[in-house]
Amino acid sequence: MPCRPKQSIVEYLLEWDKANNHLKKATSQTQMFLAWQPPPCGFSKLNIDGSRVSASGCIAAGGIIRNSEGSWIAGFSANLGHGEVLVAEAWALYYGLNLAWQMGLRQITVNSDSALVVDMINGEWVDSHPMSVLLTKCRELFKSQWNCSILHVYRETNFAADFLAKMGHHKELGYHELSSPPDLMQPILDADKNGLLRPRFVSV
Repeated sequence: MPCRPKQSIVEYLLEWDKANNHLKKATSQTQMFLAWQPPPCGFSKLNIDGSRVSASGCIAAGGIIRNSEGSWIAGFSANLGHGEVLVAEAWALYYGLNLAWQMGLRQITVNSDSALVVDMINGEWVDSHPMSVLLTKCRELFKSQWNCSILHVYRETNFAADFLAKMGHHKELGYHELSSPPDLMQPILDADKNGLLRPRFVSV
């Protein structure tokens, strides 16, 4: 037993209270409002996303390219079979970059809500990484003769790409390029074009 049990208990309670308050501060949240941002004049924006159905393990990818006015340029959906969502995100990036390049777009910004994929493209990875071949292909596309960069965004600004990724689950296996947006997607495009704000809670 401590020589001064009462003081020890008080000190313990004070430390517990301090730690508890610190935890509350670390996990407290604040609400912010986010909207899809159009690219600068003369640029195009590529939004990409991957999707995975937990019950089946099926993965799909999708992406959309828009101009500085928020109007549709091109899009795609892809049914990728089975795998992990990170694989779907990486394929979405590859398909989107390849589509933009083939269309002759030379000034483009890429948005993805996968922080891991963005970090892997902007940072380093070891050659033994399971996706090293695919990521290398993506990096090679970034190094092509064009002005192209990638940025992480929250999913609230990535609804259009999310729609196309989920649509991929209902298509035949493989890549499907879209010349026009699906009718059911139009409300999302209109909301983005009009700068609709969507709420998100973030830790502070």
